[in-house]
Amino acid sequence: MSEGRDIVLFPVDKETQIKIHADVDISIPTSIISREALSLLKVDYEPCHHKQVKDANHRVHVPIGKVNLNWHKTSIAIQYLETFYVVESETAMVVLGKSAFPNGDKGNDGVYPIGLAQQTPEAKAQQEQRKAEAERRRAEERKQQEDREREKRQGQGAK
Repeated sequence: MSEGRDIVLFPVDKETQIKIHADVDISIPTSIISREALSLLKVDYEPCHHKQVKDANHRVHVPIGKVNLNWHKTSIAIQYLETFYVVESETAMVVLGKSAFPNGDKGNDGVYPIGLAQQTPEAKAQQEQRKAEAERRRAEERKQQEDREREKRQGQGAK
C-alpha cells in the first residue's frame, strides 16, 4: 500500500462533502470506504454481495454494499466518479484501489513524464549536418574576427 493523500469526497447528488485521508492500494481492484466514513456524508448505500477484498497489508474486507461518490485530490479540483464498496470498520477509512486510477496515475498529483519521440536515421543525419554547418560558421566567424584584430594591430603599429 503506497502512502495516501488527502481527498474530498462528496455524493453525486448532494452538497455534503468531507475532507478525509485516503490510502492508495493498487493491489486491490476496487475502492473501499468504511461505513463510518460513509455516515459522515449522510449517504445510504446499495446492499450488494461482492467477493472479499484483500489489501496489500493482507487485511480482508467483506463488502456489504456499494455507493457511487465523487472525489478529488485536495490539491487539484479535477473530479472523479468512483464506485466504492462499503465495508465494516471501526474507523472512518477510505482506500482508493486500482479502479480509481484507470490511466495508471497512482497518485502523482498531475505530474506526468513526457516521452520523447525516437529520431529517425534521416532526422539524426540532418541534425548532425546542421551541427557541423553551425560549427563551420562559428570557426569562420572566429577566423574573420582574428583577421580584423590582426589588421587593426598592424594598422596601429604602422602609425
